[in-house]
Amino acid sequence: MTSLRSIMLCSALLAACTQDAPKAANAGGPANAEATPAKPPGSVPSTARPPNDPHAAPAPGDEDEKGPMVPSASGSFDVTLEGKLVHFLRLPVAQNRAVAIPETGVTRLSIGALEGEEGGPGFRILVEGLRPDQIEYPLTIPTPGATAKTNGPYTMTMRYEVHERRVYVLDPDKGATVDLTLESYEGKTLRGRFEGKLAPTAAGLGDPIPVSGKFAVELFLRGVEPGAAANPEGTPAPG
Repeated sequence: MTSLRSIMLCSALLAACTQDAPKAANAGGPANAEATPAKPPGSVPSTARPPNDPHAAPAPGDEDEKGPMVPSASGSFDVTLEGKLVHFLRLPVAQNRAVAIPETGVTRLSIGALEGEEGGPGFRILVEGLRPDQIEYPLTIPTPGATAKTNGPYTMTMRYEVHERRVYVLDPDKGATVDLTLESYEGKTLRGRFEGKLAPTAAGLGDPIPVSGKFAVELFLRGVEPGAAANPEGTPAPG
């Protein structure tokens, strides 16, 4: 027969187990929730660009550029912005390319420069549909809408980015057009110049700014042949 003492002992043990149960159940609950809070909904970074932006990095045809940026390519890139001459010191290899990929139909010339060795304001020109080894020099490419509705088989975009909230681009509707002239292509070096205006993309930055520049850059070639070297003065061309 169960004694009163046994009944009291069982009741005490049952009560103790009942009090410990919530602690065990919450062992991985609130404490862990505070240590590893739920990730807030993600947002598009301010530097992101729409998928159809030709200046997004990497552009189609540049996908094989992985890892840290290699040292600057050889050459020079000088731009006069609103009357001030700026020497762009860095020519990123990934932005100075001539690419032709028959499998995807990509044919592109890219010329770009950064103002400082570590970055800073950047200037980039993209010409779709152009191979420097298959044109006659000099070749001038106008902005569509400047004097005509098209610039032939080529599509040109130009972008001067001071920072993410101060960007200037071609915009014929605002009178911001630029003529790009490719002057020569010798070996892997492309020379050219440009002149016109670029318009701000944000309201409140004023009117289009005048820009002009010249460059001589060594291109990374993919599916594109080097140009013929210039003949020394007085040496007749082979023929």
